[in-house]
Amino acid sequence: MRKGILPQNTLEAIIAVLGIALILGAVGMGIFHFTSNQESESAKATINILEGKINALEAGQEARFSIRGVNEWYLKGWSNQDPAKPDVCFLSSCLCICPSNTKDSCQTKGFCRKFDVATLSVKAVVSDGMSPKGLDLPLYQGVDYIQFPRNLIELKISKTSGGVYIGVPQ
Repeated sequence: MRKGILPQNTLEAIIAVLGIALILGAVGMGIFHFTSNQESESAKATINILEGKINALEAGQEARFSIRGVNEWYLKGWSNQDPAKPDVCFLSSCLCICPSNTKDSCQTKGFCRKFDVATLSVKAVVSDGMSPKGLDLPLYQGVDYIQFPRNLIELKISKTSGGVYIGVPQ
């Protein structure tokens, strides 16, 4: 064996390890892409269902139904005069499903549907985890989003001549 040259078996082992690492990396990226794409498709289907339910209602009607959203994604709504709404809403009221509870998330990774109403409101009630002394009940506060759980959630949609209101029935 000459000095400075790796034995044949060592070189083959290094090449084998690099090959396996490349294969595992490709498989990992494929799984990540598939899972991410599956979440996006599920979010798109959910917002399409909600759009259909809202459009099927006449002014003065309300409906309750169960729906499976994307686990830990958010349902948010903005009225047409709300300056904090995503740019994709432009001059309309819109309803979005997004991976996080921010305008930027809805703008870049979310799915939004526009509605020709003055007011679009999404409300939920969540616990702040705090309870007053002597009480075992947590304090609850209203928030302007609904976070989808792992399983089904019941939603209530009310439609008036000027608005759409979506909430979680108490």
